Amino acid sequence: MIVKVKEGIYTQNKLRHESKGIRTIALDILNSLSHTVSRVKESLIGAESHVQKVMSLLNLESTEDVRMIGIWGMGGIGKTTIARTVFDQIFSKFEGSSYLDNVREVSKTLGLNSLEEKLLSDTLMEKSANLHNNVSALFTRLRHKRVLVVLDDVNELEHLDRLAGGHDWFGAGSRIIITTRDRQLLSAREVNEVYEVSFLGTDVALKLFSKFAFKEGFPKEKFEKLARAAVRYARGLPLALKVLGSFLRSRDIDEWEIALDRLEEIPEDKVLEKLKVSFDALNDMEKKIFLDIACLFKGKKKEYVMRKLDSFGLRAKIGVSDLIQKSLLTVTADNRLQMHNLLQEMGWYIVRHSHPNEPGRHSRLWLPKEISSVLTKNSGTEDIEGIHLDYGEPESVKINPKAFTNMKNLRLLKIHNACIQQMPASIPRDLQWLDLHKYQTRTLPPSFQGEKLVGLKLSHSYIEHLGGLEKAQLNKLKFINLSYSKQLVKTPDFSKIPNLERLDLSNCKSLEEVHSSLGNLKKLLYLNLAHCIKLKTLPSGIHLEMLKTLVLWDCVKLEKFPEVTGEMECLSELHLEGTAIKELPLSISNITGLVLINLSKCKNLKSLPNSICDLKCLQTLNLSDCLKLEKLPENLGEVKSLAELLVDGTAITQPPPSIACLTNLNILSFSRCKRPKSGMFSGNLESSVSSISGMLHLQKLGLSRGNQTKGSLPPTRPSLSGLCSLKKLDLSSCDLLEEISADLDSLSSLEELDLSRNNFVEFPAKISELPRLKIVKLESCTNLESLPDFPKSIAVVNADDCHSLKSLANLSEKHAFLRKVSFLNCFKLFENEENHNAADKLLHSLLQGQAIINSRFSILIPGREVPEWFSYQKMGRSVTIPITPEWHNNVIGIAVSIVFERLVSKSKIGITFKMISRDHEEFIANITQTATKLEENYESAHVWIGYVSFHLFQLLFPKFQSDDWAKIEGCLTISTMEEAWIKPRGCGIRLVYKDEVKEALAQHMETQPGVDQELNKSKEDKESIDVLTFGVNQLNWSVDPVEEEGTQFQSLRSTTSFKVQKTLSFDY
Repeated sequence: MIVKVKEGIYTQNKLRHESKGIRTIALDILNSLSHTVSRVKESLIGAESHVQKVMSLLNLESTEDVRMIGIWGMGGIGKTTIARTVFDQIFSKFEGSSYLDNVREVSKTLGLNSLEEKLLSDTLMEKSANLHNNVSALFTRLRHKRVLVVLDDVNELEHLDRLAGGHDWFGAGSRIIITTRDRQLLSAREVNEVYEVSFLGTDVALKLFSKFAFKEGFPKEKFEKLARAAVRYARGLPLALKVLGSFLRSRDIDEWEIALDRLEEIPEDKVLEKLKVSFDALNDMEKKIFLDIACLFKGKKKEYVMRKLDSFGLRAKIGVSDLIQKSLLTVTADNRLQMHNLLQEMGWYIVRHSHPNEPGRHSRLWLPKEISSVLTKNSGTEDIEGIHLDYGEPESVKINPKAFTNMKNLRLLKIHNACIQQMPASIPRDLQWLDLHKYQTRTLPPSFQGEKLVGLKLSHSYIEHLGGLEKAQLNKLKFINLSYSKQLVKTPDFSKIPNLERLDLSNCKSLEEVHSSLGNLKKLLYLNLAHCIKLKTLPSGIHLEMLKTLVLWDCVKLEKFPEVTGEMECLSELHLEGTAIKELPLSISNITGLVLINLSKCKNLKSLPNSICDLKCLQTLNLSDCLKLEKLPENLGEVKSLAELLVDGTAITQPPPSIACLTNLNILSFSRCKRPKSGMFSGNLESSVSSISGMLHLQKLGLSRGNQTKGSLPPTRPSLSGLCSLKKLDLSSCDLLEEISADLDSLSSLEELDLSRNNFVEFPAKISELPRLKIVKLESCTNLESLPDFPKSIAVVNADDCHSLKSLANLSEKHAFLRKVSFLNCFKLFENEENHNAADKLLHSLLQGQAIINSRFSILIPGREVPEWFSYQKMGRSVTIPITPEWHNNVIGIAVSIVFERLVSKSKIGITFKMISRDHEEFIANITQTATKLEENYESAHVWIGYVSFHLFQLLFPKFQSDDWAKIEGCLTISTMEEAWIKPRGCGIRLVYKDEVKEALAQHMETQPGVDQELNKSKEDKESIDVLTFGVNQLNWSVDPVEEEGTQFQSLRSTTSFKVQKTLSFDY
């Protein structure tokens, strides 16, 4: 080792013999290294935004407190670059400063003492000679100085304890920055904020790569395609981008292509060695977990992986958590374990590098070619611990009869989509997980006893029974999944599987019964027998003490639910919908923890036992479409916890009086129930339901008669006064004749009102006093002549088939949240001259609202002409509009209009958007709206208008990056789908520019302060009008965002319905 210090040269030999000067020399070395790093400044491409965010966390304006900031991320992601840049920009603002570079390595080579002394020498500006044996005293002086300290690449708590033991070590206004790969270190100390460094986006990554590969911020023209390939390989990791860029610099195209081909198979050692530092520091357990996930489980659900790792004795909870803290693993939003591709490839490299050409000696196998070779040639050895073979499409696999003979340590065997005609008899006895998807054989080898088996999965298999396993004592087996095994005719004796926790036999369509021992499994948590269409019986009694979920959906021949022979307090959900059950046993009360009972579509169910009223935790009781159910238990009101009661489509004519005691109900629905012919409510039913005014928590109330024959007498309806929490009210098909506003104005929380298929002539005027009303449905109110003035909150008005409707509501720019209006088949509207330009008026109103910014709206109304407002119009199915290079920066939305000569049953309005890029590539996306309902034909012309904000329009092309839109220029074409049953007469399109609406919106908000207040109020309410603006599940105009609860804007990109016909050349 030779280290240059100032003007002298210290050799390793001289250092060894000059013990008195070692501390001084070490400090000189550290200072030399620090100065070198400072002079050789790394490229800041991609780091600028990180630097700004770290700066904000430091909060330099505050001079009274001491702040410690952690910068956390995987090796090579740019933590040091960020920390050094921040340090260089702000060190002059402090009384003293110190940058301790590479703490991990320096502590090993020169010791922590040298790092302590450098920190003190820098911050206190003491000479090195004064530091020896005086460290503790000097550290106390730091308490009175405002200092900046950076500890770069810390990997042990001792480093923090010795160099930055606490906030009280430093003077007011001090800032301490710590970079590490291990978040756990930061959590263990008083760190104020932790900043996680994320991977680079495609454009920034290309720029960084080009800086190293071409010494400029963009690739040379003939290398662009290759450069993008290299950037894709690096996956946004700055270290990989720098190393690959430097490696490929000054090479010709042929060398680039050869190098990139090699990188696909074996990453360059320089990248791996940098990344491998993190791996080498792991303990043996962590290394095993890392390699298992890299080779076998990457991208799988966390719960799924944890089960397997635990079965291998690897203490998954601790190990996985540690790997996450060390930035070697991440958990996705949907709870899957992920790691950067380069880290995965590092794992592959570690597994394969010792014997690269002998897959039979690798600890884990995942490549189909290697696995096929090992299984065919019988070249497996005791080194193999896991095999994961997954073909995308079913493929025939030949397996040597002795293929597994030498795999003594095989713990996991997973083979998916492989057509295995015969499984070798010699399955290793120590195998812990066996997963054979679409297994072709009728039984497992009789010699396989599975003594150590923890998990067995044979889903979608042809298996009829479990062969040798049926006779074995399987004390370790916890998980069995035989779902979709359509030939399965019998189950094993579960008394020999005493520790079974999860059993999935769903869709085993030949299974008629299960072994009686199933009812006594003391550790069973989850039982799924859904869609076992031949299943006739269950064990006569069950006492599943730990069972949490029982699913029996659509067991259409199951007529009897078993007796519950002991208390089952853990079972919270009982799913019996679609079964042939006639009654529940009295012992159902032994399932004391039941929260949900779903008996919907149990068409043979005639009664419920009174003992169901003893279920004190019950919150949901769903009895919908139980056609033979005529009454509810008399004491149902004693179930005070009940929040949802659904009895739609039953034969119930009168609920028990005690229903009035269910004061915690949120949802109550008696829609489509059998009614006495004397009217909608009569006798006990009227008195019972009319008492709902005491249900102060009720949010949804359904009293629709559906398609039942209407009674001859005018109905009475229950009083709605007092329902201050009611949000959704369905009074459709209730034969309501007269003005119905008696107590509607008391429903201050009402958001949705359905009065469709009623006979009233006038709509309640007091509806304008409902401050939160969003949706009004008035379909097929054939006597309705006029609409009221809707409240400002209104978003959806559907008045299709209101044949007598003569005048529109006063829908205007004050209705800022309006999204959807539909007056299909309302032809009397146009007998009045005032309504001849109804489409134009509605369009003008909607263009003044909030939808233009981030949402969409639609209008469907009788008419024969595209409104004049549309700047580009054409007869026929399509129209094209030119677009300029900067169009995407100026457009706020896109409006289209189509005139249809006729609309027939279930017509779909389909719109195709086609954009053309400057290199003549076409990009296509579709959206649809169901315009008509079943069995309805409309031979008259209608005008449909749709608007989508540019924000949502971009989501139709989810692979586009922000810069990609600038490459689209030339034209935008919209066309209707070619369907024989609809006849488009003409169409129009217009781009809506920001300048067009800016002035109108500003004026609107000034003149309508109430709407502004309503918008501000909505931000404080989870279910209010922000859903109108942002909630959308797919770009389908049939359903307005306000009509779909719980949809989140963040999920748009993944759920949007789209079609791109050509791959984007600038995509990554």
